[in-house]
Amino acid sequence: MLSITTKSEYDELIEQIGELIKEYEENNLYHNEYQFYLASGPTLKFTFGEQNIGHLLGINLDYLRATNLFKNKDAYSLLKEFLENSYTVYRQVQAGRMSFKSIFSDYITDKLEIFKTVSTYFSPDDIELVCQYDKSKIYQSGDEQDYPCDYFIVKKNNKGDLFVLGLIDKGTVCFPMTSMLFQNDEKQTEKLKRLLQNQTITYVNTIDISNPVTKFENKNHVNLLQSAKKIANLKTYRNMIAGVAIDSAYQHQYIINGYLQKQEQLKLYKNLFEQLKTKMLAQEFFELDQLDQEVRACLDPEWIELIQTYNDQLCVNTSSKTVQETYTNLLNGHLELSSEIEDLKEQLKQSKTKQEQLLQQVAQLQVQNAAYENFQSQIFEVVEKQKKK
Repeated sequence: MLSITTKSEYDELIEQIGELIKEYEENNLYHNEYQFYLASGPTLKFTFGEQNIGHLLGINLDYLRATNLFKNKDAYSLLKEFLENSYTVYRQVQAGRMSFKSIFSDYITDKLEIFKTVSTYFSPDDIELVCQYDKSKIYQSGDEQDYPCDYFIVKKNNKGDLFVLGLIDKGTVCFPMTSMLFQNDEKQTEKLKRLLQNQTITYVNTIDISNPVTKFENKNHVNLLQSAKKIANLKTYRNMIAGVAIDSAYQHQYIINGYLQKQEQLKLYKNLFEQLKTKMLAQEFFELDQLDQEVRACLDPEWIELIQTYNDQLCVNTSSKTVQETYTNLLNGHLELSSEIEDLKEQLKQSKTKQEQLLQQVAQLQVQNAAYENFQSQIFEVVEKQKKK
């Protein structure tokens, strides 16, 4: 809870806020664009925009704006002006014209720690869960507490404390709206239960961070084993909190589709292996270029190298110089020629398209010319009539 009894405590708080603002600006965090791909399907896109920083730091900018002590009205400029004129504010508080409780959140210490933790780094590993918050469900338990948020991102530290960032969904993008700290103790656990009761939770499958100014890009995703651990972790919350549901259907379908593709690839490899074995027993060339193009596209480089090595080996013991032009070289030549043929076909296609465009232009000119000739003949008729008069 907020407790400022001396000027040194106030100055220390202002210094902490100033350091976080400095770090925020030096690292260009306001340009960071975050995309969280949820296992339930939605993608959360958000930034830590300047207009949200004051609120996330636990400073009541509306109250400061209403005092008329500051010339700046936009949120971020007002925040910086407040820090630059913190002594003036202190004197106003001492004079009884302002109060610290109106300026700062009761939980400002928690909010500063949360801001430092969640604004600098995100990884799927340390995201404990994401709650798809449904305001209508809180009344089912008779709990009157409400939050103006659509999602809660929960990050966990090595002490077991949970840092919660609340987002409001504006359609194409989300905005940070609030932050909370749930420490790893019995009292805080009860608060967490009230927040998540009857809600749907999921996990983050992929986090994509980019910064168009610094050109920073980073993308992390969880593998299959990590996904299983995430699900097991979500189940502990479901067992601990009444009414909690887990939604990871989208990611599960993605995993299943990947498994089915692997199964089809294994069938393909098995079929190719049988064909290769038959050719080996008969000491015949395995004509790789005769395979269906889609099949060849699915082959790993190791498969192609194996087949070409086998075909080359058939030529080793022959005395024919023509045959000693190894199968691999011939095949490579064939593929190069095939590529050239495809290029020529494309050029021919483009030429035909150009020819059709020219023919259309000629046809348009002929129409225009016919109209001109008709107009010309009308003029001649008028001239002839004038002569006769």
